[in-house]
Amino acid sequence: MLGGRACDIHDHREHGVITDHAEEIDDARFRELFVSGSRAEVPIVGTLFSGSETVTVSGQVDRLSVTKNQVLIADFKTNRVPARRIEEVPAAYVEQLAAYRAVLQRLYPDRPVRAALIWTEGPDLMELSAALLDRALAIHVAARAP
Repeated sequence: MLGGRACDIHDHREHGVITDHAEEIDDARFRELFVSGSRAEVPIVGTLFSGSETVTVSGQVDRLSVTKNQVLIADFKTNRVPARRIEEVPAAYVEQLAAYRAVLQRLYPDRPVRAALIWTEGPDLMELSAALLDRALAIHVAARAP
């Protein structure tokens, strides 16, 4: 279910995903996203359950790293004017990562799944808190339930 190929941040730059300042993204909390063994463009497919509601998730996360201690995911966003505060992040971006995180939490129940947005203008890495992702997931599931 989770596949992809290992690559480094330079692969993304060659494909136009990261600006010329990609090497400036140096956040120790998410460094594992760009090391050997991490994966790029990973399909995420799963089913989420909330009470009697079932929601299917199908998408692709830009970066994935699974270690013995944690799971890290990140999506690149190319907004010309990136969000500078969490409150400025479009709800759809947060809901998307919340859904991916929920699927991965079912696959890796023994470790935390952390998520971030990487704004290519800047560039800048913005971690999304577990509480924010949990709230967004509830909204996502409620909006898509039949």
